[in-house]
Parts: sequence; structure tokens; C-alpha cells
Amino acid sequence: MAAPITHIVLADKVFNKYFTGKDKKDFFIGTIFPDIRYLGEIRRSETHFEDVTFPEVKKENSFFAGFKFHSLVDKARQRFVREQNLYSFLPISKFTSQMVKLIEDKLLYSKLKDWQETENYLSSFCKEEFSFKVSRAGVKKWHRLLKNYFSKQPGIGKIVDFLSQLESFRDNMKEIEILLRKLDGNSKITEASLEFYENFEKLLEKKS
Repeated sequence: MAAPITHIVLADKVFNKYFTGKDKKDFFIGTIFPDIRYLGEIRRSETHFEDVTFPEVKKENSFFAGFKFHSLVDKARQRFVREQNLYSFLPISKFTSQMVKLIEDKLLYSKLKDWQETENYLSSFCKEEFSFKVSRAGVKKWHRLLKNYFSKQPGIGKIVDFLSQLESFRDNMKEIEILLRKLDGNSKITEASLEFYENFEKLLEKKS
């Protein structure tokens, strides 16, 4: 799995190679929509797919191509992290895998030069977002949170602020902040994140 900044950075990296003909705004909104589940209104099983394939993704309209691409990214990253045995080098916590994703966001933010474009996309909505069992207020909140999160490279404080507004994390923020500070600057995470980014196309095509 990956976090919002990483999903956008990777979508931007391959969009022109694999998704010509798709609407970039709808694709980007689609690819960061699945993690709206962290607001607590919808289950993960309704937004993530274990058996999605690359050909299937390409057949979808722009929003749902991005939506299913999210699961392809998660699958590729999960394989990579497992092959790297990354978590064996890190502190043990029920939040470790999730917090590594946020540290990756911090590391990969600079790989995208024009964040204003993505922020502008989030000023509007795709009709498909309202076809899920998520309230209109929830969809609007998700866009608002992401616009703020994308506004500058996140430090630990900004990550903590983002997570504190998500139902899935707000009751454990003290433990989460301590863990984030332990993980920040970890050389294993830095090496793995940059390698994943650089080799993303090969990893994506490997078993998709």
C-alpha cells in the first residue's frame, strides 16, 4: 500500500506512458479516492481490489482507471517491500507499515514539480465519487484534507495533523507521533522508497 503523495507522484510518473486518452484530473482524483476509507464511512474492501489487472485498468473511464490503478500501485509496493524485507529493520508497532507510507510521502514529494495542478484538480469533484456509500460532506472533507496535505512538503508535524483528522488514527496520535519521529530519516526507508520510485514501471509491469 502507499499514501496519498506517493500515489500522485507515481500516477504522474507513468500517466503519459500508459494512460494517454484519459482525463488527467479525473484519473488523479480517482487514484487518491480509495483511501477515503480512513474517514470511517466505507470499508477497505469497497475501494481496494486484490485481483485487478493492468489491462482491466486501461479499459475503465478516467476516474475508475485511476481508482483501480491505486490497487495496482498498492500491490506493486507490497511485493517490493516484502522482497526487501524492510520491516525487519524497523521498530515493531501495529502502525509501522502505515507510518512508513507517510515517511515515503515526505521523501517523494519533491519528485512532482507542480503540486498546484493537483491542488486545482481537488477544487472540483467527479460524479463517480458520489456513487459510493460516502456522504457528500465526507467527499468534500477528503478533498479539503488532501489539498492542505499537498500544499507543501510534509514534515512530521504536518503528517501528524493530517492523520489526526482521520477516524482510523485519531485515538492513537501520541503513539503514532513517537513512531513517526523514530522512522524519520531512517536510511533503510529512504533507500527503499527511492528504489521503488526509480524502478516503478518495471515493478508495475512485473505481475500486473
